[in-house]
Amino acid sequence: MSSPIADSCWNAASRPAPFPPLDRDLEVDVCIVGGGMAGITAAALLRRRGKSVAVLEARQIGAQVTGRSNAKITALHGLIYDQMIRAYGRDDAQAYADAQRAAMDRIAAFVHEREIACGYETVPAVTITRDPARAAEIEAEAEAARSLGLSAARIDTAGDQPYDIAAGVRVNDQAQFNPVPYLRSLAEEADANGGHVHQETRVTGIDEGEPSVVTTAGGHSVRAADVIIATNLPIVDPGHFHHKASPRGHAVVAVPVPAEMAPEGMYLCVDAPTHSLRSAPWEGGQRLLICVGESLPVGKVRDTEAVFQGLETFVRNTFGTGPMAYRWMNEDFDAQDRIPFVGPAGRDCRHLWTATGFSSWGITHGTVAGMILADRLTGAENPFAVLYDSLREPREWPGGAHPPMREAEDVPQPDRPEDLTPGQGAVFRIDDEDVAVHCDAGGVLHAVSATCTHEGCPVTWNNGERTWDCSCHGSIFAADGSVIHGPAMVGLSPREVK
Repeated sequence: MSSPIADSCWNAASRPAPFPPLDRDLEVDVCIVGGGMAGITAAALLRRRGKSVAVLEARQIGAQVTGRSNAKITALHGLIYDQMIRAYGRDDAQAYADAQRAAMDRIAAFVHEREIACGYETVPAVTITRDPARAAEIEAEAEAARSLGLSAARIDTAGDQPYDIAAGVRVNDQAQFNPVPYLRSLAEEADANGGHVHQETRVTGIDEGEPSVVTTAGGHSVRAADVIIATNLPIVDPGHFHHKASPRGHAVVAVPVPAEMAPEGMYLCVDAPTHSLRSAPWEGGQRLLICVGESLPVGKVRDTEAVFQGLETFVRNTFGTGPMAYRWMNEDFDAQDRIPFVGPAGRDCRHLWTATGFSSWGITHGTVAGMILADRLTGAENPFAVLYDSLREPREWPGGAHPPMREAEDVPQPDRPEDLTPGQGAVFRIDDEDVAVHCDAGGVLHAVSATCTHEGCPVTWNNGERTWDCSCHGSIFAADGSVIHGPAMVGLSPREVK
């Protein structure tokens, strides 16, 4: 039995994008740091309005958080509208719902205008519970969503799902797609006619001014009137958003199934442990079943291999599938009040902008963010700018910012580096320093500093992904210490194992 591919199905099925690393200095109207949903949406819209742009992506366009998402295009975000109406008032809840619909319309327009082959499908979105005690929550959510203009209906059966439910809320005419070809098509538009899109270009510094200057690890720089930091959590953070948005991760698995076995819609079960399901077109007339698992505190659940195994068992037992084809983890940041922060990167910033706190709904929120930022940088009014205002004081969300997350857990650690087995990693105290050591498949030990380069927090070994993860602000490093996910901009320094 072959092992699943350790990458998202979207990334694994995509060819490398044709955008070269930055190899010279540039001067543009807007420099955008980050090639995900928010950054590329903003870039495409700004180019359409005549702005010169440069997009700098540390890895591959669309391959990070967006390319590792389950790519639901929906205004139904679990159970949110009833609580939002009661906590924040109807006006804010209406603006939130309208923002999601505007994002859905913008995505659909891009797909049709550019004829993007991205598996775009119109499907229903369904939030369900299997717990009869939660049926009243579902009914309240359906009523709240209807009152805000969504075509929400209470349901008592999942229809095409192989398990019973107690209640659900269904919203028709939502959508799903493959986000990687979508973003690469928009990046091609941003790159054309004087635009600049560069991947494998890590930013190492941003100095706001007139102009602002963005420096890169390759030694080149971009001078720009405005800079957008669209890196999931800002890598330069004068607004201290790392204190206003918290990291969480999810395990994801995907397996081909006969088309008749695949769900026809997008499902989210809100019971602990949560599961999110959808399918996508696949080879030979099959569908690819994609299942996202429960929320995990980044850097605190060390035995993520057990998380993957549990999720795979759920999928096999529920759907009768064979071995998984793909497995991966993704990360996002939850805003304290469940509403993203989009706008100035700090109270004193005039030319530095950001977007963060998408709370696991980054396909629509990232699109809204790109729309807001494009409007603000061209002097246009945006109806959602106030709701998403980055300078607001976050409000208290009923029950806390996060949906329930798996409790942090520990696993036995070897006493000495030489006791590590292939695939294991742990932190050891060596010469009065915490050193992160992992053992590769050949039994060779590799060591790096165990101190995150963002704000000095300790990293821990993620045994399912073979990465070093920071529990404070969500930075993720490869086994060799190189940066995978910010806010860290610099990798973990090599160390010797003595």
